[in-house]
Amino acid sequence: MKRGSLLSMVVALCLMLLALPGPMAAQQAGSTPGGQVIERTAPAEGQPAVLGGWQTGPFPPGGFQYARHDGAFVPGPDGEPWANKIYFLGGRTSPPTESPDIWMFDPVTGTFTDTGANVVEDVSNYNANLILDDGTGRGPAVYVIGGTNKDGGGVSIGMVQRYYPQTNEAESLATADNWNGMVGGYRVAAMGTAVVDDIIYVYGGWETNVSPYFSSETWAFDPNQPSGSRWTNLGKPLHTARSYIMSAVQNGKVYAIGGVGSYVGGELDPVATFEVLDTANLAAGWTLLKPMPTPGGEGRGYGFDSDTRAVNAPWDGKLYVVAPNDWPYPSSEVLQYDIATDTWRDDLPELPTARADLAGTFVPLCTPDPNDGLPGLWTFGGRINESCDPPLGPTEFYPLPCADCAGLTDAAVSGPGELLAGETGIYSVVLEPVSATLPIDVVWSNGTISTSAAYSWAEPGLYTIVVTATNCLETAILTASLPVQVSCVESTGVTVSGPVELLVGEAGVYGATVEPPTATLPIELVWSNGLTGTSAVYSWTMPGNYTVAVTATNCAGMGAVNGTLGVAVAPLRTYLPIVMKNE
Repeated sequence: MKRGSLLSMVVALCLMLLALPGPMAAQQAGSTPGGQVIERTAPAEGQPAVLGGWQTGPFPPGGFQYARHDGAFVPGPDGEPWANKIYFLGGRTSPPTESPDIWMFDPVTGTFTDTGANVVEDVSNYNANLILDDGTGRGPAVYVIGGTNKDGGGVSIGMVQRYYPQTNEAESLATADNWNGMVGGYRVAAMGTAVVDDIIYVYGGWETNVSPYFSSETWAFDPNQPSGSRWTNLGKPLHTARSYIMSAVQNGKVYAIGGVGSYVGGELDPVATFEVLDTANLAAGWTLLKPMPTPGGEGRGYGFDSDTRAVNAPWDGKLYVVAPNDWPYPSSEVLQYDIATDTWRDDLPELPTARADLAGTFVPLCTPDPNDGLPGLWTFGGRINESCDPPLGPTEFYPLPCADCAGLTDAAVSGPGELLAGETGIYSVVLEPVSATLPIDVVWSNGTISTSAAYSWAEPGLYTIVVTATNCLETAILTASLPVQVSCVESTGVTVSGPVELLVGEAGVYGATVEPPTATLPIELVWSNGLTGTSAVYSWTMPGNYTVAVTATNCAGMGAVNGTLGVAVAPLRTYLPIVMKNE
């Protein structure tokens, strides 16, 4: 019988229940991250960073019943409603159906929220890839490469999709950027992916049409390159062609852990192959490491670079693998790999709920509560049976000790150094190091709380933009400033146009044109009859010569000019009746 039999799962679950700690404290009112670092007992040398095993978190709502999906933790300034949340870009809701709904989970409050945004094409068998800066100025973004369109015939699609949490916008890239990894002319899905320095590495995958079914190719996708030039085949194949690979990133190295590498007569079998790709030395290709203790795939791998931004952690140098299974059976197994010694451990506490095809991410936030899973490994959904029949898996988390705080060392403001009065400039701050401990508070001198801010001034002068960034319980505080010269193109003249002759009681419409056309806005126009705006209506009840006048003002009164136009008002003509006489 395959690993994952009913008996082994029941035994594992019973043992786990005996070791479970109390309920999730983050569900209680008032639990906030606050960036607080507390003293947590670090594990003894050579021991795993375990704080009591896995805990069951809040059960997902009915609309968030997903499997064969993934989630990405998106870091950002503390207090931003989009920041420090986990995002899920749809998923499999039953064996034949998928949902496009994008959900957000707040690990501090334990709440799920439907963002209201939808992916362009709902897919499953995908990974969520966090890109901090994709060159659009809208980042960070979560990217999805291809996937299985189950409710569209089960085909593998090439569409690349992305979601921007700050603006709650989802979109697909141009077809020129499609994923086109192939085996026997058929596009593959269920690839392994990982992000290093905002480049997505894509490897493996499978299709079900022709042998050999599985791909060993390795590709790189760079969202900062022009459309049509973002994909590169690295020419560095995996040692074992496979799919459903469990991936992790550590110190710029991509780890491809296990996966599914055999498809015979409808039977999928896992492999124990474990290999690493050093992105700083791509020429070396993939290097084999010590195989997994037992073959497994369709689980989740956890590393501590691309989604943690923290250093000096007790779990640094370790990789975790959760729910590596032998299809179709779910698994509760948890593995730990020590990079320095190239050794595995398989005696860690197991998941309370055996599952497969789950979502998983590391959450680097640190709170005063040692049992709320912050920081910790988190799992969401996944199938808990041999199909994707709901209900699907609950939320579970594995608390880890807080990392030593990595304080901010530098901050720089970028944006226009010159503006016109009334013009709006967009300014952003770059913080160093990128591994600074979250959360980071960013506050601008105009009160904006974000990594970017908009500034505008009505009057000319020299102004200074100041931003303050804080982390580590306000023990690391940085300020950065940028001088901005605000100038004004003053109005030099104004011309009045309209009729120069009217009759008594007749209305004339008059307009004003300010010179030069580049005069700085806003421009205030006041007419001699008290009206304001670019046009005014005049009429007179008595004949005579009149003057239409207008005053144009901009640059806070510095550019005030007058314009006039003379108007002659004539009396109404009187016509006598014509009397016809008979001769």
